Amino acid sequence: IAGAEIRSAYAKSLFTKRYGYDTVTGNHSTPLFPSTSDGKIDYEKLVNFGDTLDGCSGQSISENAFASFYGTLTYTLLNRYIFSGTVRSDGSNNFGSKEQFNANWSVSGAWNIDQEPWIADTIMSKIFSTLSLRGGFGYTGGVNKSVYPVLMMNYDSTFRKTDDDYYRKGYISNAPNPNLRWEKNRTFNVGLNMGFLNDRITGEVSYYRNKNLDLVTNVKVPYTTGFMTQSYNTTEQMNNGVEMTLGATLLKIRDFQWRIMANMAYNYNVLTKYDSPTKSLSDAMYVGYPLGKIFTGKTSGIDPETGVYKYIMRPDVTVTKQEDYRKYQYYLYYVGTSNAPWRGGFSTTLSYKSLSLNIVGNISLGGKIINNISCPVSWETAGDVNTESLPSVLNDLYVNHLNVNKDVTHRWTETNHITDGYPRLIDAFGPKITDSSGEYLTSLMPYISSLANCLQLEDVSYLKISSISLSYSLPSKWIRHIKGMSISFLMNNLFILTNYSGIDPETPGAVYPKSRSFSLSIGINL
Repeated sequence: IAGAEIRSAYAKSLFTKRYGYDTVTGNHSTPLFPSTSDGKIDYEKLVNFGDTLDGCSGQSISENAFASFYGTLTYTLLNRYIFSGTVRSDGSNNFGSKEQFNANWSVSGAWNIDQEPWIADTIMSKIFSTLSLRGGFGYTGGVNKSVYPVLMMNYDSTFRKTDDDYYRKGYISNAPNPNLRWEKNRTFNVGLNMGFLNDRITGEVSYYRNKNLDLVTNVKVPYTTGFMTQSYNTTEQMNNGVEMTLGATLLKIRDFQWRIMANMAYNYNVLTKYDSPTKSLSDAMYVGYPLGKIFTGKTSGIDPETGVYKYIMRPDVTVTKQEDYRKYQYYLYYVGTSNAPWRGGFSTTLSYKSLSLNIVGNISLGGKIINNISCPVSWETAGDVNTESLPSVLNDLYVNHLNVNKDVTHRWTETNHITDGYPRLIDAFGPKITDSSGEYLTSLMPYISSLANCLQLEDVSYLKISSISLSYSLPSKWIRHIKGMSISFLMNNLFILTNYSGIDPETPGAVYPKSRSFSLSIGINL
């Protein structure tokens, strides 16, 4: 197959709003700005009045063009060997003239092993009802329509007044980039499909390795360019994963049948390239780590002398001077990702004649979260001046006067130096806390939120029973004058097994959880 597609779109819209419209004559009368009793008009209010009238009419014009040329070839030999190849070139006016077209191609193949003669004549034909191997490699492209290669001016609705003239005001919203280009995706995948005992048991295992090239991200640029940031093709990201699917009919005896379906997927993404002209990080883009990575400290527990948490310095750090003990970067560890690497689902169905029971669930493993819900009150809201930097929110006297867990009463105090509970409470406006040598807490080691986040780090892995449904179709001899009748009972969001201390690990944080629901329905087929 070979073909081409060329399309364009041009749209122009006009709008107007009228005040004092007369539906009978079709005329309108714009009201004048009112003046005071002495005939004076407030200038600022008059300007706002004029802006309102200016916004009552306007127009917008947009024009887009897209061209695509493609070809594909597929060849099958002996119903056992399948080869396929595609070539495609797409063009868009979203890019500069040198980068408008993007060429892509892909190749793939499959080998139906179960069709081989040397399988049919052996015992393997009785074991494998389906056995095929497939694989593919290729490139695809995408358009990020949030950025443009041309210089764009945004005009304000107000003017700047000088002694003898008025000038229109506006601003340049983006830095032009004629080298802005397509985002690309390089994909490799290989998979094995299997079926056993006349497909009573089926399974599939596949591996993929995708690399996203030329991803558009917003990066910091030198201020001498006139801009603080610019979005362009800066980033590369790698995704590796394995997907597994299993289906089986466990029991099939006369009118009784029990079938299960399950799938599991592992995905690991890593940022492999980030190109910034200032060599600084934007949006915490760390090369060599996943996009959802979490960096925080590791604690050795509550110091029995001071009542605050102590943090462990990384073993790869070399301390050369006293000030190094206060560098928070020396205490940061990679502790996981907010994107769960393991995700899956399962379902099982038991049926006996017209009665059917179906259970559906899903599973998520390895996801992490900083379970730190912002408190409406803290020492920072009490005033502008503080005398003590707090080690963590767990030490904040003002936060812990609100609605908190009852176990916070088990904490370090001046008379009870426990280390298996909560740390000491500190009044940020009270006297500074010192250790036995007279050193202030803030001089011993860094106390910032990025380190203290480890105290609220939680695993949001869970096993959820999403739904249970029970249905029954009435036998035809029980009903007359209608074709069929069924009754079903459905239960959603029944329960979740998790160690997460919040409300719902599927939507962690201060989010209202999915409600449990029950429904009974009757279906009639006339």
